[in-house]
Amino acid sequence: MITFYSADEETGRIYDMYVSISYTWAPLKPTICREDGIAVNWDSSVFGMQGGSFSSYDRAYCRFAQDWITHHSQTNPNLAEQGGLGYIASLEYREPMSHQLAYQYKGNCSFILLPRSPMYIGINEYMPLNAQYTHNKNPLPGFNVGFSYNGISVDVDLAGLKDEMTTTTEVYYDR
Repeated sequence: MITFYSADEETGRIYDMYVSISYTWAPLKPTICREDGIAVNWDSSVFGMQGGSFSSYDRAYCRFAQDWITHHSQTNPNLAEQGGLGYIASLEYREPMSHQLAYQYKGNCSFILLPRSPMYIGINEYMPLNAQYTHNKNPLPGFNVGFSYNGISVDVDLAGLKDEMTTTTEVYYDR
């Protein structure tokens, strides 16, 4: 997870925060390639998401073309609430000639958070920023990724077989 501020050089006032989340699967992994879910959460009393700032893409390495192919992209998350968002990462690309799974998958999403009140570069306060990747490893159809909002965060909903990974970073600032 990468974050960085856009701030005034003289005063240190933070205008916005750019957030980027990426994933990369090892070559020839995973063995079950469907749609996965990614949820990102933050403190809605500290930041709100800038409308129209979300974008994501999913890429597959195609052995036939010997290049990365962007096969899925979004300009809106599947679920956006104050304090969180959820979106689909697609691993469903197949090689055009052989119809086999791609050699490798990777993707990225980015969006901008805006401070709710004046905020400055500093270290006296912090806010956790969490991302969760949920891989759908159900071999049978009917197990689809969904998202829900439980009042304080966006969660990935997926029944059956799954693997999950989370990461957290702290965003430091002063008031």
